Amino acid sequence: MDVGAVIVFSDTHFGFEPESKTRFKNLLDWLTTSERKVVTAKGEARTLEVPSKVILLGDILEYWTPRDADPSLALRDGFENLRSLFAFTPEIVYVAGNHDHVIGSYADEYGLKPGSRLLVRPDHYPDALSDKPGKKYKGEQIGDKLYFFVHGHQFDVFRFPAVLNFGDIMAQNSAMSRNFKWLTRFGLLVLVISALVAQFPKGLRRVFKSLGNLLQSASLPSLLVMVVLLLWGFFVFLGVLWVFGALAFAYYEYTSHLGVIRRRSKREPRIDIKKLLDHRFYKPEKDTIEADVLVFGHTHMPEIRAVDVGGRTKLFVNSGSWIQYPGDRYDTFVYIDRDGVLLLRWDGENVHELPPTEGIVAAKWPN
Repeated sequence: MDVGAVIVFSDTHFGFEPESKTRFKNLLDWLTTSERKVVTAKGEARTLEVPSKVILLGDILEYWTPRDADPSLALRDGFENLRSLFAFTPEIVYVAGNHDHVIGSYADEYGLKPGSRLLVRPDHYPDALSDKPGKKYKGEQIGDKLYFFVHGHQFDVFRFPAVLNFGDIMAQNSAMSRNFKWLTRFGLLVLVISALVAQFPKGLRRVFKSLGNLLQSASLPSLLVMVVLLLWGFFVFLGVLWVFGALAFAYYEYTSHLGVIRRRSKREPRIDIKKLLDHRFYKPEKDTIEADVLVFGHTHMPEIRAVDVGGRTKLFVNSGSWIQYPGDRYDTFVYIDRDGVLLLRWDGENVHELPPTEGIVAAKWPN
């Protein structure tokens, strides 16, 4: 089956930066209304085909660390662009990343209109197994190459499912905290007062003994005391919930793991393909993918590099991101057709090719 041209976007993080949605929309306008002329790394002009498929390779929506702690901004910022994509191509594949992990729970195929579809996958694409022994996943044939697509958090040292679920809980908790901000803050005040009062256990025992005697009597004061105690417990619970949310955000903002983005700072070094191999985030002996080209994102470091994996050359392609890094490359995406793969960058007016990294890097095998 001839797939035709494919465009891959990842790490737009809609909801994180308000400007990214406008830059992305401008690119979509360029793709749909211009002649799609691209300046290659050799300075030549090349025309992009209209894609038969667009692959959204994770972290398209920012649910974990949205601006103003408001996860609803993820869909609000991305809605118009996603709707434009639906009109742009007959097929969209959405592979969930770590920051939009919740999308993976809707894994299925959806009909958008006659002749078009949306395919949601929780972990990778495609998901067909190879005919060869070893239960490897087989990439999709485009031209004479097999391509496989993952978001890239699979390489993380924190790649356990519990961490992804924790991120989703954090986002949901931040939404609740934002919508009922005064309640949670009052709960925090009650929690602090309760902790201070607990420093005087003798007096506290006397108070509880008096309240216990009062509650044993069927009177209006005992009913009022019961209501007060229930409200106290409720607000202490909200205070604990606020502390949980604050600690969760602190963990994801100030601890370092592969591909993380920061709410307030983007100065941390990003992981390129060589570091990915040198630190053995990618383990060739555990590779379960039958493909010539591995396309991923996550680390926000756009790059194409040839890698020697057990005597066979594979192409590793990082699609980059749409998060602004001063003095660095962003607003990048991947274009694939029968002739091969291009790493492209939108500069606000035109699209230019980013040249591949020269030199083959060997993936490390265990000693």
